[in-house]
Amino acid sequence: MHRRAFLAAAAATAVVGCSDGRPDPAEESTPTVTPAAVPDDPAGGDLESAFGSDAPCPADATCFHRIDTDEPDELVLAVDPERFAEDDRDGDLVLRNYGSETWTFESDYRLMKYTGHRWAVISRPRLLEAGSIWLAPGDRIHRQFSIENTFGVERLGEGRYVCLQRAYVDGREVEGADSVAALFEVEGAAYEPVPTRDDVDRRGGTIRVGDLESNVAFVLERHEQSDTVTLVPEVIGARSVLRETIPRLGDGVTEVRAYLSDAGRGFGYLQQAVVEAVVINQATVFEFDGIPFQGRVETNR
Repeated sequence: MHRRAFLAAAAATAVVGCSDGRPDPAEESTPTVTPAAVPDDPAGGDLESAFGSDAPCPADATCFHRIDTDEPDELVLAVDPERFAEDDRDGDLVLRNYGSETWTFESDYRLMKYTGHRWAVISRPRLLEAGSIWLAPGDRIHRQFSIENTFGVERLGEGRYVCLQRAYVDGREVEGADSVAALFEVEGAAYEPVPTRDDVDRRGGTIRVGDLESNVAFVLERHEQSDTVTLVPEVIGARSVLRETIPRLGDGVTEVRAYLSDAGRGFGYLQQAVVEAVVINQATVFEFDGIPFQGRVETNR
């Protein structure tokens, strides 16, 4: 792909992060991948992308690679570069309005990873201090970003990602709603979520983390079953309660109990982290880093 041709559209990228008793994952800054600077005056002619028209794109979203070069979509979002190497940490986002109406954009971007089966939501970062931004016909927004600070994760592992932004025609929020999306890939990199809190208590094979006075606990227990559901590492890293529990299994640990602010959402987060589009329940056995386990939420212990 030609760098300048791709930049003519628009851009967005990301990496992973997390939180604990600190801000919620969506509020905490984390690592990022960074692309080269976008030209001051990107051309609006031949729009190219390394992704073909059959490349997967989230439902109800318009991806850059689906743009008709003769008659582009009204809104264009893209990321420079489309492919990040292991050491890339920063990027450029360009959002462009090719239409005839002013559009209003939400102040955050959403990052998703393609698992080969589904698009898993990693994080919903908060990029702008203002609530909304406006884009008049012919205008563009050019924004540099850091994967860590923008998406709340230290880095992204190898794979295909998409960054989405919601927008609507100014004054017609409901009728004109749309999502613009930018595809990009990370190559030669691996991501492994690492807990950020210290253990509060460890007895035998059980580790306790967080405020032990809390009456809600997210509990993980090792399991021997071989029929398991695999999880996405970046989603684990972006959800505090998953990051503080799942990586602790192993090395003689058979149970992890987390008393964190998002403990009650732990099981729901597991549903978001699955590689395949399956419905989970308390009998589901998950697997991460070769270790099978089950999860549950306990209250009023």
